[in-house]
Amino acid sequence: MRAANPDWGEGDVRAKAEALTQLDEDAARSVLLDNGDWDGGLADLADPAAAGTPVWLVRGDPAAGGYLPDAVMPAYAARVGADHVITIRGAPHSPQRTHPIETTAAILRALGDA
Repeated sequence: MRAANPDWGEGDVRAKAEALTQLDEDAARSVLLDNGDWDGGLADLADPAAAGTPVWLVRGDPAAGGYLPDAVMPAYAARVGADHVITIRGAPHSPQRTHPIETTAAILRALGDA
C-alpha cells in the first residue's frame, strides 16, 4: 500500500491496508444490488428542500482517477452554477490525500463565497 501511494500519510496507509483485509459480504452485495442508479447527488440537489442552499463541488481530475467524469459536469454546472465547480487538476478521487494544499484552497474559496 505504501509503495502504491507514496504521498499518503501513515494513518491512511494503515486504514486502507486494514480495510482491504475485511469484507462484509452482505454489505458488499447490498451496495452492488440495492443502491440503484448513481447520479452523484444530482437528484438530491433537485429536491425542493435543497433550494437556496449554496452547493460547491470539489472534484478530482477524471484523467487522474477522479470519479465524476467531464460528461456529467454540464448537469452539475446547471444545478449549482459553473463557478461552484472546482476541479483539482492532476488529483485523483481523494484529492485531500494527495493534493492537500489545493483541496484546502478550494474549500476556503467555497467558504469565502458562501
